[in-house]
Amino acid sequence: LGAITEMDGSFLITNLSAGKKILVFTYLGFNTLKREIDLSENQKFDLGKIELKESALQLKDVEVTGRLKQASESKAIN
Repeated sequence: LGAITEMDGSFLITNLSAGKKILVFTYLGFNTLKREIDLSENQKFDLGKIELKESALQLKDVEVTGRLKQASESKAIN
């Protein structure tokens, strides 16, 4: 099961059975957060504020190369 948050970060997951569940929070550019909860039957559960930490991924140099086609240069000039 899954859910996408609203603009304010709120979300709703319905029809969960009682028992232990692991919630996984992900967002591009941030570390994944896992939170275990234990639900009772028909329980509403407020997780409070969830904050993800930025992932510190550094990329190495990126090299961009290209080739010029003579015919396309003429078309671009015209």
